[in-house]
Amino acid sequence: MEKNLFVRQVRLLLLAGLALNGCKAEGPDGSVMDRAQALKTSDAFMAELVAERIDGALDRMEPEFSQKAGREKAANAVRKILQYCGRPLEYELRHEEVGTIADRHWKTQPMRIFFYGGKTADNPAGACFYVVRVVPAGDGMRVINFGPVKVAEGKQPDWVKEK
Repeated sequence: MEKNLFVRQVRLLLLAGLALNGCKAEGPDGSVMDRAQALKTSDAFMAELVAERIDGALDRMEPEFSQKAGREKAANAVRKILQYCGRPLEYELRHEEVGTIADRHWKTQPMRIFFYGGKTADNPAGACFYVVRVVPAGDGMRVINFGPVKVAEGKQPDWVKEK
């Protein structure tokens, strides 16, 4: 029961992050962030997922994610998220955006969002994309959340159709 509750809470947090991402927030957006550093963080996170190193991926995320639930529960939540589209077997940056995200205290911070395509364990390239959101953290960058997105045939955004 406790495991299901945690998974539901993680899903709720991801949905809240997606909803807040669509809201216009006060403050600078991700264009103020160092793009190269944010991309390096995001690419490294994806590389950890491809290599099946969940602990390495957790190390690149905001520490609160692991600290609140405990490392093992956080790792299990990441594995559960990966089941939606299958673990990525490769990754290719396909699109990026800038925005802001609000934390639990409604303080906004800049964010860069990277969309990756590629084959997964369960889907061919083009069927699913992984979205990685990166925020400033101390003197570096951290992944604040990530998630898979399935794309319905014929409903792809233009940036999917470009390649």
